[in-house]
Amino acid sequence: MTIPRTICAALTLLALSTTAAPPLVAQDPIPVPDSSGSFDYMTADVQTNRLLANHTANNTLDVFDLSTGKFLQHVKVGQCRGVAIDQKNNKYFVTTGREHKLVVLDRQSLEKKTEIPMAGEGDALTLNPKDGCLYVGEDDGTSVWVVNAASEKLVATIKIPEKPEGVEYDPAADLIYQTFCNDNAIGVIDPATNTISHTWPTAPAAKPHGLALDSARHRLFSAGNGKLAVIDTQTGKLIATVDIAKGVDAIAFDPDLSRIYCASRNGVLSVVEETPEGAKLLADVESNKGAHTLAIDPKTHAVWTCYAETGRNGKCYIRKFTVPK
Repeated sequence: MTIPRTICAALTLLALSTTAAPPLVAQDPIPVPDSSGSFDYMTADVQTNRLLANHTANNTLDVFDLSTGKFLQHVKVGQCRGVAIDQKNNKYFVTTGREHKLVVLDRQSLEKKTEIPMAGEGDALTLNPKDGCLYVGEDDGTSVWVVNAASEKLVATIKIPEKPEGVEYDPAADLIYQTFCNDNAIGVIDPATNTISHTWPTAPAAKPHGLALDSARHRLFSAGNGKLAVIDTQTGKLIATVDIAKGVDAIAFDPDLSRIYCASRNGVLSVVEETPEGAKLLADVESNKGAHTLAIDPKTHAVWTCYAETGRNGKCYIRKFTVPK
């Protein structure tokens, strides 16, 4: 039987209308000049329109234009791991590995102001703007160091289970959340006492690395072993679990879109949507091998990743993923 053209056209339009647009569209990779080797964390500084990439293997903090991805500068800091933005004191604080230092940069000029000696290798860090203190995790260690951002002095050392990873400050609760990779847990640090007040399991998310926060909805998102755990910060209870890509390291939350982006070393970017019940996977978007870290531009909702090609002197790139309109 021959189907009339009008019916064929209607079916075609129906098929097109029901085909969901991808949640992200990858743009062409942008080469990073005069560099090689892997990256660690990425951060967006919206006020200065900068994208900051901790280029660990290159011993530099790499600075780009947040809007275009244009390369601006390599800042020599050492084996950098993470960066925190101190708006009040106009500083960047950069953790380093083998140098055992917290490097302080002038936020405007990017010139090095000072170096704060640490007792070990600094990794992920966060700033509590309420009390002006930084919380710096010891890479693969058992300490969180508390540094006063204004005085640039170590004010406390918090003993923790081994191997801290992701860390977030919750402005609604005035608490610090710190993942403990080896314990499959999140520690709740009270900045009033600099002690761990509670410990919440992340199972079934094992070896948790990435951590993100929806402070308004009182939810934490923790990624590990192909799972994203959604935890209620008021009770510490697991709300939901979402299957995501294996090998996820860093994750980031876009509050305007209610999305959690999960970057995997395996070349997959899992896009998860927060829901009233918990969360659900929207899609696994093809990324690049080794692109295990990311940052969100809150103005445009673009997602940036960075990676190095395999090999000792593999070329380096950043890459932008845009949200279809």
